[in-house]
Amino acid sequence: MISKKYLKMYYEAFLPLMECIFQNNTVRDQELVVNEQNLAIYFDVDRHIIKNFLKEMEDTGLAKYIGNKRLFDDFNVQFAMRCYKLIPTESKYCSTLQEFINSYMLWEPYMSDRIAFITNYTDALHDKKLKIAQQKVVEGLKLTKAEKKLLNKIEINLQYQKDYANYIELLKVINATRPEMFRSKYLAEGRNRETNILCNTMNPDKEHLSASEQDLSERYILLSTFFGTEDFFEDDTNGSIYRLSFALAHGYPLAHDIDVYATIWNKAFYKIECTSLIRHHLKVLCMPIFMSNGKKNAWNSIVAIKDNNLTRSEAARKVALNKLSEITGLSAREVMDKLSDAMRKFIGTSEFLEAEIFIHESNLHILMITEFMKRGIKTINVYDGFYFKNGTCDHDTFNEVYDLCTNQLIKNCK
Repeated sequence: MISKKYLKMYYEAFLPLMECIFQNNTVRDQELVVNEQNLAIYFDVDRHIIKNFLKEMEDTGLAKYIGNKRLFDDFNVQFAMRCYKLIPTESKYCSTLQEFINSYMLWEPYMSDRIAFITNYTDALHDKKLKIAQQKVVEGLKLTKAEKKLLNKIEINLQYQKDYANYIELLKVINATRPEMFRSKYLAEGRNRETNILCNTMNPDKEHLSASEQDLSERYILLSTFFGTEDFFEDDTNGSIYRLSFALAHGYPLAHDIDVYATIWNKAFYKIECTSLIRHHLKVLCMPIFMSNGKKNAWNSIVAIKDNNLTRSEAARKVALNKLSEITGLSAREVMDKLSDAMRKFIGTSEFLEAEIFIHESNLHILMITEFMKRGIKTINVYDGFYFKNGTCDHDTFNEVYDLCTNQLIKNCK
C-alpha cells in the first residue's frame, strides 16, 4: 500500500517517469528495467517506497514483474535490476500505463516532452551521485569503483574545458542564433560530445525495431520547426571518427572518394569483396574495437556476455561477428584481430584515441557550423550528419567546408 503522504508523488511524478523511461528504453519486447536504488536517490526517498510504487503498478495491471536482469550502465560494470513487462493495448500509446497516466495528467508524451523529462531525471541523478561521492571524499570515506569513475570523468571534463575554451566560446555564438530548444550542450554543460535535442530522436531513414510512427516522425517535425519548411536534406561524413583519426594522425584530410569501411575491410581481407552486407556488419564491429584500443575489451563486449544478458547493441555485435566469421572462414577471435590490425594500418597509428575522438569530432563540427554561418548557410547537426534547407548547400560545398575545418582543427591541435 502507498501511504497518503506519497500518493501525489506516485501519480504526478513516478508514473510519468516510468512511462518516460520506458519510451526511451532500447531493450526489446517492451521491457522496462528498473534500478530501484537510482530511483530512490532521484526522488530522495527510502528504497522501500519505490518498491511500494512498483508493487502498485503490478497490482493495478500496469506492469508484470518478469525477474531480475543484468545490464551494463554508465556508472556500474554490471547491476542486477528488476525487469517488468508493460502491458500493450490497441490504443495509439504503447502501454496501459500511458492511459492510466492520462486519466490523471492529460499528458501526451511526444518524444520532445519525454526527452526533456528523461534528461532532467538523468541530470538530477548524476548531480546527486556526484554530490554523494564528493561528500565521501571530504569525510575520508572509501569510494566505490563507480564513484571513482564518476569523479575521474568530472576531472577530465574540467581539463577539457580549459584546453578547448575557444570552442566553447564559438558554441555560445552558435547557440545565440538558435531558439532555446535547439541549442547545443557540450563541455560547459558536462557533455563530452556536442549534442542537441535532435540527437535524442530517431532517424526515420533507418530501421528501428518497435518504433512508433509518432517517434519516427519526431526528428522531421523538429527540423521543420527549425528551418521553417519541410524542404531540407541531410549530408554526412563517411566513417566520421575513423576519417578524423586518419586526419589527426597524418596531418591532412582523407580524400572524400575513399570509403573508410571498404578500405579497412580490404586491408584485412583483400581476397573477399566488401559487399553492402559486409560493410553493414563492419560498421557495427569497428566501434567497440576503436573504443577499446583494439584490446581484449572489444572481444569481451561481444563474446563473453551470455545471450540472455545482451542489450540490443551487444546482440547486433554478436550477429555481425558471427556473420563475418562465417564469410571469412576464420574464428571470431581471428576476425577481430585482423580488423584491429587493419584499422591501425588505415588510421596510421598504433594507439586509437578511444572516447577522446568525440571531443575532436565535436570541435570539428563547431568549426564547420561556424564556417557555414559565415557563408550565410543555416544548418544543424546530429553528430556527423548535417541538415540544410534545399538549395542552400550542395555536397561539394559540404566537403569543402569539412576539409577547410579539418585542416584548421589539425593546426589547433599542434
